[in-house]
Amino acid sequence: MSLKKIIAVGYEIPTSPILDSILNLEPNFFDKPDSKFKINSIPLSVKSGILYSKDCKGGLSDVFASQDEMKEWYNKKSKTEYVMGYCKKIYYRRDSVIASFYTTGSELFYVVLFSTGPTTQYKHSITSGSYFSLGGKYIEIDRVDVQMKPYIYEV
Repeated sequence: MSLKKIIAVGYEIPTSPILDSILNLEPNFFDKPDSKFKINSIPLSVKSGILYSKDCKGGLSDVFASQDEMKEWYNKKSKTEYVMGYCKKIYYRRDSVIASFYTTGSELFYVVLFSTGPTTQYKHSITSGSYFSLGGKYIEIDRVDVQMKPYIYEV
């Protein structure tokens, strides 16, 4: 019998409240002609990793964690069914839409709502600053509070 390996831990986040806030601010946000994303291409919820195994690709070395660290994070966060979080800023360019999120404990992380490539690479491009040199922009939205469900991804 083989043991499962943890690849990532993070939160599952509903997207509807975020999309509503974007559309309240910019009603034509998803109608840009050069955009590869459309509102119907964004799922009702997305999973966003907080900690990753070293086997994950994408250059997120600042959030690599051991199996024990990820298991401990998940066990701590999953003691309650949901964790509260909020979003106030959306990063975008023609191939992606990314929300910056905070937990009520001030833990900052990025949620890829839509992308044409690996989500870890988009997160890395934001934290490294290269997202903006490749045409990325951002908008500030009214604070959106959501209930986030902790998840663990194992293989």
